Amino acid sequence: MKHARMGPVGVRVRGSLRLLSNDIAWRVWVVLLALLAWYIVTALELFLPIALPSPQRVWSSFLQLTREGYSGVSLGAHISISLTRLLAAYAAVCLTGIPLGLAMGYSPKVKAVFDPVIEFYRPVPPLAYLMVLIAWFGIGELPKLVLLYLVGLPLMSVSSAAAVRNVRVERINGALSLGANQWQVFRFVVFPSCLPQILTAMRLTFGLSFAALVAAEMMAASSGLGWMVRHSGQFLRTDVVLAVIFIMAVAALLGEGLLRLTERKLVPWAGKG
Repeated sequence: MKHARMGPVGVRVRGSLRLLSNDIAWRVWVVLLALLAWYIVTALELFLPIALPSPQRVWSSFLQLTREGYSGVSLGAHISISLTRLLAAYAAVCLTGIPLGLAMGYSPKVKAVFDPVIEFYRPVPPLAYLMVLIAWFGIGELPKLVLLYLVGLPLMSVSSAAAVRNVRVERINGALSLGANQWQVFRFVVFPSCLPQILTAMRLTFGLSFAALVAAEMMAASSGLGWMVRHSGQFLRTDVVLAVIFIMAVAALLGEGLLRLTERKLVPWAGKG
């Protein structure tokens, strides 16, 4: 019995699935090889156990953290505290940075007001002004949230402004020639054209904010994943440090994966001409 000939859509779908399966297979192999190399290095005792604990010891420490917590606080509470800080600041960045960037891209006057301020502090390392924020707002949650906001705002606003400037003039003129007003041009032409670059900026801002969160918690916190790394490092608990680092990596990958999925759902045409 002859098989029905597969159409062009079926060929593309089958090719995409094959590429996806190959990509996942390569990722799995890389992870397995890295774990194997780690196991061999520790089994041969090429490093002191205090410098590089074995995978078994790190896994055991992780299980202990899930059962007993750390410093009297459950592991879930530490994760929840860090994610609450991150998501609160990240939401504020998205809700203000995207409209600000779009306004900067649209209006030279708005750009003239905000661009010098953003460009002035953007190159400064975040921890350089964390101490100033602590002096202003105290040692509580507010300075950490303000720090994360200041870290994420430049990337989000500058990328959104650049997205507006990259919109093809032909699309705008075409909409105007069909009788669209300025609001309709923005809603149906400018914003959809900017959306792929804005979503990419959201992913980059998430990663940058996560890194800043860990650094801020290591400097000025008494809970959270960053504080766990600093506190356990002071007692040379490298196994706990590595376990928490893996927790951070998984949390960051999950957030990144969710944002990538959102990007594929909202702008499936991005990167396809």
